[in-house]
Amino acid sequence: MAYQQRDDNVPGKIYLMKAVGYGGIIPGVLIGRYKIGLSRNPDARLEQLLSAQPCCDIEIIHTVYVEDMAKTEHELHSVFRNSNVKLAKSREWFNLNPLQVQQCLWLMRRYEARRWSSSEIPVKAIVGGRLGRALKLNLPHDLRVYLF
Repeated sequence: MAYQQRDDNVPGKIYLMKAVGYGGIIPGVLIGRYKIGLSRNPDARLEQLLSAQPCCDIEIIHTVYVEDMAKTEHELHSVFRNSNVKLAKSREWFNLNPLQVQQCLWLMRRYEARRWSSSEIPVKAIVGGRLGRALKLNLPHDLRVYLF
């Protein structure tokens, strides 16, 4: 059977993981080691990393759902390319200081795709500047909207 390359230019999650207690002048204080990666299931990816018995614990710091995993991961890697740790088997680890971590979290939130469910639609929608009588629309209960 021929190897088929996986298509990562699809919706999925981008994660930021931290190697706990690793890196820095004072280990884990000034500079930490972080992994910026993509996965459809970051928890399963974390278990996969931990099963390889790394030299330290790893924890998920943040995940976001994006429309194009590969593109977003590439853009984040480009931003932090000067902090990339050259490892034999991975190019996804970075030595980041606290400001870079905050920048990464901000960028991840910026790339995050918005998925709305009916439970997130506001119960009341205010139209205009004046409050009037509520007009009940004939919608399913979880989509009921009131106009004032």
